[in-house]
Amino acid sequence: MKIGIDARFLTHPQRGGFKSYTRAIVSALAEVDPGNEYILYTDRPCDRRLPANFHIRPVKGLNAVIREQIALPLIMRKDGIDLAHFPCNTGPITPFLPMIATIHDTIPLSRREYGSRKQHLLNSYWRAVTPLCARRARLVLTVSEHVVSDLEHVPGLKREKIRVVHNSVDPLFCGDDPGKKPAQIEERMGFILAFASADGRKNHKGVMRAYKILRPEFAGLKLVLVCSNAGAQADCDVGLALKNVSNHELLWLYRNAVAFVFPSFDEGFGLPPLEAMACGTPVVSSEAGALAEVVSGCSIPVDPHDPHSIADGLRAALTDQLLRAQLIESGRDRASQFTRRRMGERLLAAYSEALHSSLITHHSSRITNHGSRQ
Repeated sequence: MKIGIDARFLTHPQRGGFKSYTRAIVSALAEVDPGNEYILYTDRPCDRRLPANFHIRPVKGLNAVIREQIALPLIMRKDGIDLAHFPCNTGPITPFLPMIATIHDTIPLSRREYGSRKQHLLNSYWRAVTPLCARRARLVLTVSEHVVSDLEHVPGLKREKIRVVHNSVDPLFCGDDPGKKPAQIEERMGFILAFASADGRKNHKGVMRAYKILRPEFAGLKLVLVCSNAGAQADCDVGLALKNVSNHELLWLYRNAVAFVFPSFDEGFGLPPLEAMACGTPVVSSEAGALAEVVSGCSIPVDPHDPHSIADGLRAALTDQLLRAQLIESGRDRASQFTRRRMGERLLAAYSEALHSSLITHHSSRITNHGSRQ
């Protein structure tokens, strides 16, 4: 089987999100499948080390919509791809070859707008394309049972063709590597760690308000915010905002934070809490979206709309030593369940199912056409 993956996010500079997912599926498949051939279609050159059955083919210099809807499908057909995987919410809306699509969440489809005008325009494209792509796909993958319940409301998308393949925790966060201290962090600095995104969905403003409530009680305690981009960094007026954090720097931050707080307003999955748990850091999080399913009682739950609730959760994580020990133990156990191997095995099963379905459909069509000529 020759499988093509739209891997354009593999080479994008911004970490997290689609880039993390694309890296994860490639690593997971490389771990479990030495037999099938994979072509990774990036939008710029990539020097990533991969097994011999993986090949990288840049398709660059094109408008993103033209690349996705016209150019890439034609190139995949020319390359003899048996099954295509479009892993980041959208894909071709016209038939060209058997396809799987991953839909991470339905936030753009529900008109819950976050972020800039550019993000709103992207959401408009998703609202137009994602349902059509989902109906075209042989199977639709998603990352949590929570998103399955949302996808059931997409017109024309049948529940029986949706498969859950959970995200996986990067093995980097599960080992003994101490990571690399960011240059901006002072030695022996006690800090709470949080994320900030330009669209505001990670709720960094709520974190900053909670920190202001706590600051008089904990002398010397700092707030460190990992920012997705310059827009998020500019929006942080409290604490130390870090941009362009490498995975090894993030590992150090997780391992050395006194607590990780993630009071997100909505998540299709929510990987950062699991990464923090894998590093042995107590987690304070909301249970919005899929977070209750993902953290599964291994964090301190808070109301993301109430800074006092976030502050109370952090206070408990900082002062209750028995609770901290329980969170560390249960969190590590929970994170250990989301392995690359398990992700790879489920992806490979979905690929086989989708291709088998394609072959049956093609065979049935040939029989029908043959019979009609008798």
